[in-house]
This record gives sequence, structure tokens and C-alpha cells, in this order.
Amino acid sequence: QSWRNVERSRVHKISAMQNAGVLSKEQQDTLNNVKLETRIANERYLRAHPELKAMASAFPRAVLEQKPEDIRAFAADFFQADKLRAVVASSSSKPSAS
Repeated sequence: QSWRNVERSRVHKISAMQNAGVLSKEQQDTLNNVKLETRIANERYLRAHPELKAMASAFPRAVLEQKPEDIRAFAADFFQADKLRAVVASSSSKPSAS
């Protein structure tokens, strides 16, 4: 009797696991296609906007150089339009290391 209870419990757990987080092949294929399309779209956008690379590298560099106590306030100040334009213009005029 106890063996049957253990077996029922095991079957129930397996069934719950299958229903809770396992995708069907069709669902997995759809998800993979969406991921690929998203990566391609993101790559196209990044290539069309090289200034993003300048912003993405300038901020951590500034944080590490200045080591602010309040990074949120520092980020808010750093990303103000006028200051950011200057950073992007400065970074964009430098020769690329890549």
C-alpha cells in the first residue's frame, strides 16, 4: 500500500513538472524564432545608432574614474541631455579600438 502511494506521488510530481515548465516542440521552436528575430532587430538598431556604444562605454568608465557614493544620482546627472551630447560627441570623434 505505501509503495503505491509513493509511486502515485512520483507520477504526480512528474506530471506537474511537465505541465509547469516544459514547452512543446512547437512552442520551443516559436520561442527560438522570436529570440532570433529579436536579436537580429536589436543588432540592426545598434548598428544604425553607433552613439549607443559610446554611451554604454562612457558611463561605466566615468563611474570607475569618479567612484560616486550615490550612483543613481550620478547616473541621473551623467545622462542629462547636454552632458550626454558632449560625451557622445567626444567619444564619436575618437578612433575606434575595434
